[in-house]
Amino acid sequence: MSTQLVFDFFDDTVPTFERTVIGHNAELVAALQCLVQTRDGNPLPAAHLYLWGDSGSGRTHLLIATAEFAQRHARPVHYFAAEHFAGEALPETPEAILLLDDVQRAPPGLQHALFNAYNRARELKQRLVVSGDAPPLRLALREDLRTRIGQSLVFHVEPLDDAQRLGFLQQWAQARGMRLERDVATYVLHRIERDPRRLAAFVAALDRRSLERQRPVTVALAREVLAELEAEPLRDESGLSNKE
Repeated sequence: MSTQLVFDFFDDTVPTFERTVIGHNAELVAALQCLVQTRDGNPLPAAHLYLWGDSGSGRTHLLIATAEFAQRHARPVHYFAAEHFAGEALPETPEAILLLDDVQRAPPGLQHALFNAYNRARELKQRLVVSGDAPPLRLALREDLRTRIGQSLVFHVEPLDDAQRLGFLQQWAQARGMRLERDVATYVLHRIERDPRRLAAFVAALDRRSLERQRPVTVALAREVLAELEAEPLRDESGLSNKE
């Protein structure tokens, strides 16, 4: 499934590079921004990027931030979930930016379509960013598809350490106008997944609960929200709407 992402620029839950704790991924973020900002006809270090890292490392967060950055620069951007990609019609314009998430989830029957999409993007000189959970040669995919992915500029997404996760929580809380004391943030860090999307979802849920109950943000309130989040699947707090 292809989704053209449409963002509300006034929504403070949308992942952006400005609201991203970059950590050890500065070179990767610079490459993503360069891919968006470099106009057609100008030299581009790499038009195809591959991002890999463990679950929770922030791959999807970075793809969404790239999409938001592209939209802000008036570039058409399309997001694909690899497990649902069915070879649908792709944009034909060279300025299009294609984002393919979780390529390792592509079932065998769809991998030929992905290989063709890669070739088509090369022919049209489109920008392409792909994410996966392993280096290209270790992906359980068709050999020709692995080879295509390996021809991209490859980056390992370094997960945030505890200090950076603390900064992420406080940064997102500040963006929502919420005061998050260090003792509350520290309590949360020892009890929540590392995935930036989960951290952002927690901050959004905590802010809503605090406003609903007209209560300050405390460890007790954080404990209550954490218990509820653990009992439900990850909710999308990206702030985007889908335009098919």
